[in-house]
Amino acid sequence: SSSLGDKSTPRILYIDLDIHHPDGVQSAFYSTDQVFTASFHRFAPGFFPALSGSIREKGGSGTTGLGYNLNVPLPAGIGDVAFIRMFRRLIFGLVKSYDPHAVVLCLGADGLKGDELISGSGRGCDNLGGFVDFECTSTLSGEGWNLSPEGLAECVRIAAALCAGVNDVAILSVPSK
Repeated sequence: SSSLGDKSTPRILYIDLDIHHPDGVQSAFYSTDQVFTASFHRFAPGFFPALSGSIREKGGSGTTGLGYNLNVPLPAGIGDVAFIRMFRRLIFGLVKSYDPHAVVLCLGADGLKGDELISGSGRGCDNLGGFVDFECTSTLSGEGWNLSPEGLAECVRIAAALCAGVNDVAILSVPSK
């Protein structure tokens, strides 16, 4: 068992930003304090995966993992500024208290604007609580996901800016082409 002050046991902070909950990752680390999993995702009746992602899932009861799992179900309609401020407050607080040796950031791009498979409306994240409601686009072809390079690049730009502590106005400014 590691403790927050114990520097000899590696601690990993796994952050997942995706429209879907990372049920497999959560399950893999649910009973350990060596990996703190934090997920920002949609959680609604019938939405995949239906059996995981609740805010009540905090780690395995009776294990060292209890308290090392954070699920943040995002409310429908959350805007960019509200999301960025919430994300910063939670993640920077986690980094300070957990003091990880490494951070793993997983970015799902399946909630981009225009993703009718996710929203049914073509509006994507601006009505589901994702983190990109810029001019990113994604389409679904018969073969599966076909995400635009521009949309993926925008996801990476926003995530890097969030992690670097760039101010909200600069993050929300779409770079000129």
